[in-house]
Amino acid sequence: MDEEKRPAKDISAPGNASPAHSQHGAAIHSRQNRKPFRIPVGVALGLVFSLLLVAICGLIIAYMAAADRRIAGRLLDQQAAAILNANQAVLDKFFSEQDVLLRTIAVHAAAMQRHLNGADLEAFKALLPENAEFELGRSVMDDAPADALPDVAWPAFEWREGQAEAAKTAELDLGNGQRLFVHYPRAVFLDVARDMTWDSRQQVFLLSGRNNVIVVHGLQGVDYSATPETPLPLLKQMTETPLHQIWDAGQQAHIIDGQISGRLFPASGGVYTAIYTELDTGPADGWIIGTLYRADQFGEALDQTQVVLYAALAALVAGAALSFVVGRKLGRPLARLAEAAADLRKLEFHEEHRLPSSPLAELNDVNQAFNGSIGLSTPLPNTCRVSS
Repeated sequence: MDEEKRPAKDISAPGNASPAHSQHGAAIHSRQNRKPFRIPVGVALGLVFSLLLVAICGLIIAYMAAADRRIAGRLLDQQAAAILNANQAVLDKFFSEQDVLLRTIAVHAAAMQRHLNGADLEAFKALLPENAEFELGRSVMDDAPADALPDVAWPAFEWREGQAEAAKTAELDLGNGQRLFVHYPRAVFLDVARDMTWDSRQQVFLLSGRNNVIVVHGLQGVDYSATPETPLPLLKQMTETPLHQIWDAGQQAHIIDGQISGRLFPASGGVYTAIYTELDTGPADGWIIGTLYRADQFGEALDQTQVVLYAALAALVAGAALSFVVGRKLGRPLARLAEAAADLRKLEFHEEHRLPSSPLAELNDVNQAFNGSIGLSTPLPNTCRVSS
């Protein structure tokens, strides 16, 4: 009975606080005593100036770099297209001149109204490329009009018995019962490739399809010997040039995007760029004419844009660092004002607490007002003093 009348224990008393209540109070006390994170005003100004500079100039540099690469890429495409068009013009000129020569012989045969012999062709030999030769044979009668100039046929390269290298042969019906053959050994097209070389950094090549080599300019001591099975050597066997790896699939190998056909591929000695044109008409039907470069030489225009980009980035970093230093310098007077105000709170007034004048109007007004509040204001000039 006495236990029921005993007053209940006051849990709100400080000495009777529950563990949960004590932990909550300790957490509140800890938050009240914790100092908020603050950074010096100079650091804040420096960071703001630097970040603004990086943001604004970084966008400008990124835009200019992208624009420069687009322009350089377009110029590179135009340069490659000009080289390939010039090379194709050289090849077209060669076949056009030979076509005119053969048709002229056909006209001459029609005018003589008899079979031609070797002596009749002697005058035309001077117009042939070196190592090329005529051959007369019997023609097969056709239904072409007598006054029509016959077409010149250009079969693919063939092996000729007794010849070390394959030859491309032009065939023409003279209309007098004879057929004229002109054999152009592979070495003839070495001179054509030489005429296509506009720069010592180039390596001009002529391929028959993607697997057989007609000529790769600049190679010495290469075996181009022909056999009935392989009139032209296989590209894979031409290990003297990086070109033998042009069609290999690899992690770094890829097709060049742009107006021209090209391929970037790694090979022994570095990375190479090949630009080429695949012909599908005329005497060179099925040929590939192109030029091989070292990748760093062909892409010099793009490399220049990278140099400009790196220089701009270096200038940006230097500007950001300078902006940070300027921000720190602008924040230093405010830090001195804070230190002086802290001494003022301790009632410490000394001459060294005088704040200097500032070129910034508002900051100068604050400094002078502070100096005046502690009796250290700058005295008036002598000309303005009032004598007692």
